[in-house]
Parts: sequence; C-alpha cells; structure tokens
Amino acid sequence: MTLRGQLDAGLAHHRAGRFAEAAACYEDALAYDEANAETHHLLGILSFQQGRPEDAEPHFMSAVAAEPGNAKYLGNLGSALFALGRYADAERYLGQATEIDPGSAIWMANLSLAVLNRPEPELALELARKSVMLDEASPDAHNALGVVLLNMDRFEEAIPSLERAIAAGTDEAEARRNLGYAQMRLLRAGAAIEQLQASLALRPGDAETRLALGLALRFAGRFEEALAVLDDLISGQSAHARARYARSRIALMLGRFDEAWSDYRQRNPGEIDTALYNRDDISQALARGNVCVEGDQGLGDEIFFLRFVGPVRSRGCRVTFRTAKRLIPLLARADVVDSLIDKSVAMADGEDVFLAGD
Repeated sequence: MTLRGQLDAGLAHHRAGRFAEAAACYEDALAYDEANAETHHLLGILSFQQGRPEDAEPHFMSAVAAEPGNAKYLGNLGSALFALGRYADAERYLGQATEIDPGSAIWMANLSLAVLNRPEPELALELARKSVMLDEASPDAHNALGVVLLNMDRFEEAIPSLERAIAAGTDEAEARRNLGYAQMRLLRAGAAIEQLQASLALRPGDAETRLALGLALRFAGRFEEALAVLDDLISGQSAHARARYARSRIALMLGRFDEAWSDYRQRNPGEIDTALYNRDDISQALARGNVCVEGDQGLGDEIFFLRFVGPVRSRGCRVTFRTAKRLIPLLARADVVDSLIDKSVAMADGEDVFLAGD
C-alpha cells in the first residue's frame, strides 16, 4: 500500500472512532516518510482528541517543521501547547496561524484564550469578539467569548455566549461546566447544579467539575450531598487540596469539628496560603490563658471570626487580636478583645496563636 493509501485507510478508521486502527495506519505511513507533515499532523490530532496533548505536541511540532507556513498545523500546535499550560508558546503559534489565516474563527478564538493569561484581559476580549464576528455559527468562538467574560467576572454577559456555544455543538461538557461556574458566581445554586450535573454526565471523571458541583451543593445548603461528591473526588485523588478544604468548611457548618480539622490539616498550605496550627497547640494556648487570634483571609473574615473571641475569653483567656491596621479604630470601640495589634507587625517570641481563618 502507498503512503496515501495508508493515510486514507487511517482516516476512515479515525472518522469511525476506531482510534487504535487509525493509529496503526498512521504509524505505518511514517515508514514511507518519517518526516511527512500530514502523517504527523493526523497522529497529533488523534492524540489530542484522546486527551493526550503531551503526545500530540511533538507530532504537531514535526508537522510545523516540515510545513512552517501551514496555518492548520500552527493552530493545532498552539492549541496543544495551551492545553499543556504553555501559554506564551501557545500564543506565539496561534498568533502565527491567525496571521496566515486571518479569517479563521477557531484560531482567533483559541488565541483569545491563550492571551487571557496576560495581566490585561482586554486584548483577549477583543480577540474573542472578533472570532464571533468571523463566524457567528462557530461554537468555539462563542465558547471562547464566554470563557473570557467569565474570567473578567462579567458573569451575566458570559451566560448567553456559553448557551450559544452549547446550542452550536461545542465541547458541551466544558461549556456546561463554565456555565455552571457563571451561575454559581451569580448565587444561582440550582441553575449551577443543573449545569454541573449535565457536564458530569458527559465527562464523569472530570475533577474540576466534581469540585464545582460540591461547592454548588454547599451553597444550596445540601450539605450531605456536597460531602458525598467531595468524598468521591477525594477517594480518587486523596491529595486533592481544594476538595479537602471545601469539605472541612462543610463539616464545620455541620458541627463535626474533629472531621473538619482533619480535612483542614490535609489541604495544601502552598495552595491555600495560611499557616497551619496543630489542635493540641491551640488547647495548650487556651490552658495558658494568653491567646492571640488572627484572621487569615480578608477584612470580612476578620470581622466575622470575632464571634469566636467571646467563648475564648469566657474561658478566662486574655485575647489579643491581630488585624488589619485600618480595622483597629473600629474594633477599639467595640470592646470585644483585650488588645489589638497591627497584623503587619511581626509577632513577639512565644506568643500563642489560635487560627481563626477560613
């Protein structure tokens, strides 16, 4: 069989979803010409479609090396690099693809997502809107616009774009997950749950979607269901820091304090930037009667966690509250703690800390 015959046979298998057979034909085609651009491109597409961008990237790179002016090869290489988190490289190749083929909505859409990782999102929005103008029927263009708006916290604007992407036939699992995110940020827990469950039905193993569903169920007050979703996620990825962190907050709300503390201690301190304190140390601090309380998130949390100071003081403890400097004048008038310290000032040696954080 000729090289063309091997590729045509591989394409027939590929289009029929017989990926193993397609791969065998494409590999056989390389025996005729190991540098053939089309063969490498098809092998790259096959790997990418099966969720293996790390395998797709070298094949796309070989295709580009053979035909550096081919917009399709450049665009798919950029898309694979984006999936690998190599955003600057993705932007470079997708930018070249749009220069060669400025009328391609898909390369423009993917470029908008690549540049979204820059500090200024306006360029991403401009490119996403341009991709929609290039092809109003493109699901990828509408999805990209929805994702860009979602990342700019323009949730109401993101929803119609994501709905159009779903109707036009985009990657429905991803679009419904993004739509669920938008609904959740707008505090529409029921709508968010519906979209996230639909996304999971299409892609059951997606960890990010399961985490989002757990959070949406928590917002809806469906705590036991939320715990079941998070437990399922943790059982498959025991080190999933955000799932354990979310679970700790739900257990805390249910009054299951030992369980909450166990989950909180196992979250990743590098990902959730707070110091970690052992519960035995807290008990010892309470016994010594000199406790420093510090909120570990924003101003709202610092005020919220003052509610726990009363029970600490009722145990005969002297409570110092380390807080943001601008809150000190306000809290000084409330007489809820024994003393207030600017949290930007280093703690004295030997001070005990009771972590009042979120």
